[in-house]
Amino acid sequence: MSTRHKNFSLRPVGGEPLLRPNIVEIVRAIASGCQPVVLVLGAQAKQLRSELSDLPVTLIR
Repeated sequence: MSTRHKNFSLRPVGGEPLLRPNIVEIVRAIASGCQPVVLVLGAQAKQLRSELSDLPVTLIR
């Protein structure tokens, strides 16, 4: 079974997806009052949506 990830953003680094530090920054932006926060997803948007589903952001593809 291959451990290669098709989506670089979801590749584990230190046990968490590479995307995770960016999520921390998104949460900070929301907490500081930035509204709306819109994230544009590209390839493998379905997998990214599941990773970002708990955030109060608008996801578009």
